[in-house]
Amino acid sequence: MRIAFLVIRNKFSANNVTEFIDAVKKYSVNEIHEINPKSNGYFEFDLNNYDCICLHYSTIAFPMRILRPFSESFRVKMEKFIGIKIAFVQDEQRALLDRIHFFNLIGLNHLFSSSVEENLQHLYPRKDCLFTTSSIMTSYVVPDRGMEKINIRNNRKWDLVYRGRKLPEWFGEIAINKKEIANNLINKLNSEKLKYNISSSESLRIYGKHWYHFLYLAKSSLLTPSGSRIIDMDGRYLEKWVKPDMPKLYTGEPLDLDNQVLSPKVFEYAEWGSLIISDNLIPINRFIAGQHYFLIDKDYSNLTSLVDILEDDTIRFSMIESAREKLIESNDYSYKVLLGHFDKTISNYSDITKSSYASNSIGNSIQFNTINFKWLILMQLIPTILFNGTIWFVNNCARAFNAIIRLGSIK
Repeated sequence: MRIAFLVIRNKFSANNVTEFIDAVKKYSVNEIHEINPKSNGYFEFDLNNYDCICLHYSTIAFPMRILRPFSESFRVKMEKFIGIKIAFVQDEQRALLDRIHFFNLIGLNHLFSSSVEENLQHLYPRKDCLFTTSSIMTSYVVPDRGMEKINIRNNRKWDLVYRGRKLPEWFGEIAINKKEIANNLINKLNSEKLKYNISSSESLRIYGKHWYHFLYLAKSSLLTPSGSRIIDMDGRYLEKWVKPDMPKLYTGEPLDLDNQVLSPKVFEYAEWGSLIISDNLIPINRFIAGQHYFLIDKDYSNLTSLVDILEDDTIRFSMIESAREKLIESNDYSYKVLLGHFDKTISNYSDITKSSYASNSIGNSIQFNTINFKWLILMQLIPTILFNGTIWFVNNCARAFNAIIRLGSIK
């Protein structure tokens, strides 16, 4: 099956974003074609050459108000597409009704959500959504990367590192805790005389291979949950990238929902041999605090125990190796697992692909409408072409008339 995988990535994309995209292309049994809808015009590629459209969350990371980032013409093109339509989503706390409206409009078949299964019925009620949903993690492990080459016993510069992000306070407890834990740990670690590199500044975030090098120099790394406590249903909590005058498609009161999701950093820490330090219980089956990671008490009363572990290589290496065995070497959380779920879901919808419409009137009707839409675009351009052509004709006539007058005056 040929799949148009719509993604937006650049040099500032986080590692887990690029690895997610590359894994879909590498491990799916289907033929995946990566397409950037921001760089290709409406006429530059034909969705009718594909059996399935898959939207990556990089294309829908912000509210879909005014149907961004897709142009209206491309949105209509997706709506008229008669194959399977799939989407991956994250950051589901922002203007959720806009996103649901957009998915219903284009005729989405299935949504892969990073929210836990029990929250999906609240986020995407069946009465409001024309698509099905299933839960996946925010990130997975890249298989066959050569874990044996990563030496967990190397000399490490920092005792503890952390790179957070300042989230809007309307996110609720998760945003507040992210901000407080960084400040509190700095104060506590100063008294313990530990070497740390902690920041929540956007300007100090690290991407690409530099991020992995950073982890390779850290004895331990702090893990905080992603997600939010509040779901902004109608976009009332405006942020800097949302214009105040943008129209609201729907009105809905904010939803109080504990929508914590597992941070993708948990796999990165384990892979690069950095002891996982968490301020919350990590929601992975049989992933045990004290055996696989260190759990900080809410009042920070056990930081002395953390200092002891960081100074005792035997204990630290044992916990790191246990985490690597559970998360990395077991292959239970490999991208191959995600792509197995992805391929199976698409296979379940295979009866509505373009091939099933090849010989009926519905397919011909949709193709005819697509052609009409192209003519509509052309017709809208005709007045501009005529106007510009008229100006060109008048200007050239004036130049010719002036030339004739100059020639007459010379004689």
